[in-house]
Amino acid sequence: MVAESIMDGGRAAASKAELRQAMLAKRRAWPAPERERASEILCARLEQWTRSGWLPGRANPSIAVYLASPYEANLDELIRSLLRREIAVAAPRVDLKRNRISFWLLRSLEATETGAWGLREPPAWEPVESPALLLVPGVAFDSRGGRLGMGGGWYDRLLSGSVRSVGVAFDWQLVPDVPREAHDRPVDAVVTPGAWFAGGKAFDAGPGWSFAE
Repeated sequence: MVAESIMDGGRAAASKAELRQAMLAKRRAWPAPERERASEILCARLEQWTRSGWLPGRANPSIAVYLASPYEANLDELIRSLLRREIAVAAPRVDLKRNRISFWLLRSLEATETGAWGLREPPAWEPVESPALLLVPGVAFDSRGGRLGMGGGWYDRLLSGSVRSVGVAFDWQLVPDVPREAHDRPVDAVVTPGAWFAGGKAFDAGPGWSFAE
């Protein structure tokens, strides 16, 4: 999948900073009950999908999730369900010295540590090197998979590999066009409470839909 064309570096950086500021302000102002309800719908969508044949050729796939900050789409209910189903779940740890994130086995939401910026992290007991799927947070997405993060580039480095990826967003976080620089990497698909998106179009990722090999 190819996101929108790359912009001039300086112009793209300025556009990204402006969009990030606006979207973060909107995210902070969004009422908690609406955010919680939208998170429940997102978890239900992803739960249904993961019960189907979502990734051919992977009999026991591991799923890399994120542990939400207070204003992000919260995946805790999905994570609990995956753990009950004995699916291997990985979550990120932030390494500020090396400016990167790595994924570690998450055995329980009750067995987490507090990491950088007060985020929850799994203990460093078992690394997960090659998850089959990456669920990706973001500040904004577009329907082609373009993604605006917090600016650290951590997920861009992960997305440059072969892992399949789904951006997770609220409906209002989908924008017409995310400004893109040369280092920015798109996700394969985006899921919101209202729909799934890929290649610039909405589609149904109900049971039976899977990534093309």
